[in-house]
Amino acid sequence: MTPLTQAERASAAAFIQWCARTYSRPGMKQACLAAQDRAGLNVNCLLAAVWAAEQGLALGAAEWAELREEIAAIEEGATRPIRALRRSMQSNAKLDPGLRAGLKRLLLYAELRAEQAVEAVLHAGGLRLGRPGGATVEANLAAYAGGTCEETAQFAAVLRDSG
Repeated sequence: MTPLTQAERASAAAFIQWCARTYSRPGMKQACLAAQDRAGLNVNCLLAAVWAAEQGLALGAAEWAELREEIAAIEEGATRPIRALRRSMQSNAKLDPGLRAGLKRLLLYAELRAEQAVEAVLHAGGLRLGRPGGATVEANLAAYAGGTCEETAQFAAVLRDSG
């Protein structure tokens, strides 16, 4: 992956687009959702860890603790409840299939908007808190996840193989 220009680096919109492009790479969606569903990891934090390393910014455990605190209100008040509603609603056979499909699209849009808000916070926080030099994807991921786990190792492998 090519590092962002200085102007792109300063733009939360560019970071959000980078996240979408990275997520759409072969195998990334599955690796991200496995890390989210099996290990309780935040997809946006995984992506932010990679982005920060690519920009030469190291994020340690203390920085991740601060970033988690900064995104907590959005995650708890919007992203997680919308995701839970979308998942429960899409499997509700009592709802008309047409209604269910329309509601799923609306909820998915709302969930994506909440995730973009998280990404904007992570972008600003990563720039503010990241320490220049010595950053690696693996170290940033381990600091975020509290150590290396199967899901972060799989995520890193898919990232490496898809790029």
